[in-house]
Amino acid sequence: MTDSVLLTSKISECGLTYSEIAHELGITRQGLWKKIHNRSEFKQSEIEKITRLLNLDMEVNSKIFFKNYVGKTSTESEETNNEQ
Repeated sequence: MTDSVLLTSKISECGLTYSEIAHELGITRQGLWKKIHNRSEFKQSEIEKITRLLNLDMEVNSKIFFKNYVGKTSTESEETNNEQ
């Protein structure tokens, strides 16, 4: 799950528009909006491009694009897997 608030904040900080980012990703502005707001998922290549465009470090990248996994301990992850 994408952290929409943090990603939107980073986009604003860089002074880029959704249209500019969408163009760089090769998708529509509406397609980007859907991905930011968790209506569809980002592809790995899109995550890499956004990371470069917004000059994100790995910690911020993880917080934005891997919100459900950041902060989980290995025990929590194992418990989740065992429940399934």
